[in-house]
Amino acid sequence: MSEALTRLRWLLCFEGNTSASSAFVVPMLVRIAADTRQHSRVQALQLVGDLARVHIFRMETRGLMLQTMGSTPVYDASGYTENWAVDAVRMMVGRDAGPLIELLHDNDPQVRGRAIYALVTALPVDSNLLELMRHRLTVEEDAAVRLTLVVGIAQHFWELDQVPEALDWSREIWSNPGSSAGLRLGGAIAWLNLTDQEAAPELRRVLDQLPLPLVRELSLQLPWISWLSYPADGIDLWWQQLTDVEGR
Repeated sequence: MSEALTRLRWLLCFEGNTSASSAFVVPMLVRIAADTRQHSRVQALQLVGDLARVHIFRMETRGLMLQTMGSTPVYDASGYTENWAVDAVRMMVGRDAGPLIELLHDNDPQVRGRAIYALVTALPVDSNLLELMRHRLTVEEDAAVRLTLVVGIAQHFWELDQVPEALDWSREIWSNPGSSAGLRLGGAIAWLNLTDQEAAPELRRVLDQLPLPLVRELSLQLPWISWLSYPADGIDLWWQQLTDVEGR
């Protein structure tokens, strides 16, 4: 199954761009993820989430991580508008939102994390999903899944055109000294991707206090930048760019 999904990714998401036929495979991928007998559930959900975004390799750049679409049309090698293909995938994710929501309670934290990554792309955008994820954040115990929830909630705020609310919410998380380091990391990543504003001194202090081994460990499990786990210094370079370490 893993080899088949790798081949499917090559066919549908070559170089990070979603192909015109991608929407047709979403129901199959969700069924694979829901079947606990399968060993490629995480891989299937990662592919769903990747197909639901335009040009996934751009998401490592600050300000682009939370956007499913760019500001200009993107065309594939056949001249088809990738934006249309992504919209069709997102509508299929919305159609299968029920099974994906069930996966938020799965025993495997990696499945839970990838389910969030896929769910936040669903069309039509549903404000009820925002409340569901915020509730899930209060009971989730896995640090990497909590990080994913924070970033997912920020993206859903973005989809609801509520960026000011998202900025305030993420600030509450990263500025709260009572929050775990993982949660504060999620709040910082969310805030930095919601705005192009320079980080305030208060946020700089939080960033300086985050242990780099923890940043690496948790960020390696962040579905938005999953491909950065392959280069040895991928996460470190992304973190440096995101936090503008050299520009301080």
